[in-house]
Amino acid sequence: MTSASRLVLTLALCLLAGRPALATEVRQLEMAATIEELMEAERIYTLVNLHPNEASARLSANNLQAASLIPLCTEVELSDLNDRSVRVRLVERGLEYQYTAGRFLTDPFEKHLRHVFGTACPKPIVEVLPARDQEGIRQGRPLVGMTKTGVVFAIGFPPQKMTPDPASLEWKYLKNRYDDLTLHFDEAGWLVRIED
Repeated sequence: MTSASRLVLTLALCLLAGRPALATEVRQLEMAATIEELMEAERIYTLVNLHPNEASARLSANNLQAASLIPLCTEVELSDLNDRSVRVRLVERGLEYQYTAGRFLTDPFEKHLRHVFGTACPKPIVEVLPARDQEGIRQGRPLVGMTKTGVVFAIGFPPQKMTPDPASLEWKYLKNRYDDLTLHFDEAGWLVRIED
């Protein structure tokens, strides 16, 4: 059984038990064992929706919630990797972005990249999530009633320095350098309130 199959099974069992899977389980989405394997892979996909700043052609581990959307499962090429940035090219559209580590990242940049890009599209995982999660993922935004797992697929992981523990009931994201977005979850991991 592949790691992706195990994760689908884990998520399905969590949902059948009435417990939304935690984002920590989604962290298992590291489809490539090493950054070298990821960089050398024949095909690379986005594991979560990304929100680029189109004006500056930038993406960041700070995960700014810009209006633009690169949907999960978008095929990409990665190049020019260093310890603070990587060049991301969308295969189908040809657009290029500089993906930077940002100031809110505590994990090594290479580890972070393996949570954002992988060698397999996570659609089989998304398909077992509740309908509300799937709606938010399609829209690329959080919706009240989503699980933490659905939120991660919809808008990515919150910046680590703003939300050091994914098990916390409050997740903070940056909308821009002056404004943030706070998501409030209940004890079971369901999104109950959005402060925008």
